[in-house]
Amino acid sequence: MKKILMMGLLIALFSNAVNALECSAVKRETTTSGTQVSEMQLDQKSPVGGIERFAGDIGLAHFSVQLDGSTATAMITIGPDYTLGNLSKGRLAEDGKLKLAFVTPNITFILNCQE
Repeated sequence: MKKILMMGLLIALFSNAVNALECSAVKRETTTSGTQVSEMQLDQKSPVGGIERFAGDIGLAHFSVQLDGSTATAMITIGPDYTLGNLSKGRLAEDGKLKLAFVTPNITFILNCQE
């Protein structure tokens, strides 16, 4: 009986590790001298009420993702006042991916998540 409980616990832990979400942010800026690319992994924040949270900044661009069960809320906002940007609410795709982009004439901001 003890072995069965241990196997169940190991399977549960392994399935959580497999389903872990990883998110990254990209800023692509086109200038007269070429394209500059900045990338970073979003930091996982302490969960609040069972909601997984990820966030990070590249310059004045703030990227965030909240995962509540199977519902994802993703946001890219641009400083200094953070009133410009976009917000998307939905589910991860069947392949476990989420992508959100915010495009301006010279700068593209991309948020990528993979389960």
